[in-house]
Amino acid sequence: MNKIKTFISMSLLLVSIISCEKSNDDVQPIDILIGKWQLIDLVNISDKEKYLGETLELKDDYQYVYKDKDGVIISQGSVIYGENKEYVQLSNGRYGVSEMRYHIIEITNEWLKLEEHYTLDNKDSYLEYHYERMK
Repeated sequence: MNKIKTFISMSLLLVSIISCEKSNDDVQPIDILIGKWQLIDLVNISDKEKYLGETLELKDDYQYVYKDKDGVIISQGSVIYGENKEYVQLSNGRYGVSEMRYHIIEITNEWLKLEEHYTLDNKDSYLEYHYERMK
């Protein structure tokens, strides 16, 4: 009888540990974000024309690829999708410099607007990236 009680206790303990454990896969990719997006506008930057046409491909396997307008890969790596469409975090940013978190301003089936926060001359600044879904 003691062996059965011990077995049941250990089983319950194991189940509770497993159910409390969190994994990196808890936040699933947001389906509407998955796909290829083309940069069509930049807000708060003077030389935006040289960046227009770049593409961001967000994949459902937690990977991304960022290409220039000629299709050359600028950056690629892993992506984290924030809960409730809050943000997208790219492990190597847009230009492979460092990890970047982009706040999602707006998303529809056709449009994606991201915001990047940065500091310039000790002042908070923001860039907005406006993307259109590629077909």
